[in-house]
Amino acid sequence: MVGRRSNLTRSGAEGRDGQNQEARSESSLVSRNILVSGRRTSLRLEPVMWDALGEVCRRESKNANELCTMINARRNESSLTAAVRVFILAYFMAAATEEGHVSAGHGTLSEGADSDSDPT
Repeated sequence: MVGRRSNLTRSGAEGRDGQNQEARSESSLVSRNILVSGRRTSLRLEPVMWDALGEVCRRESKNANELCTMINARRNESSLTAAVRVFILAYFMAAATEEGHVSAGHGTLSEGADSDSDPT
């Protein structure tokens, strides 16, 4: 059908009633500008991921620009946003290991737990 407009947009299928446009406008992603190697770029992350990135920055005594520059230098073929999400996940997964948990001063899960008690 030459000359007829497609119902597909860059973000996916959309009906003539624009239902997907409403869903896109209610996105929970938050955009923020950062400097990566001195160049301004923007990241779109969920609020909880921004909170986690802030916590990593606090723990590592770095600002978001420094941390994202480091992540960018280490990433392979993913986008910077994806690399930041993976970095945050890996950071907290490492802290959640038994060794990481104990070194943070949290002890072990079995300490103080009653062996006959139901964990739920």
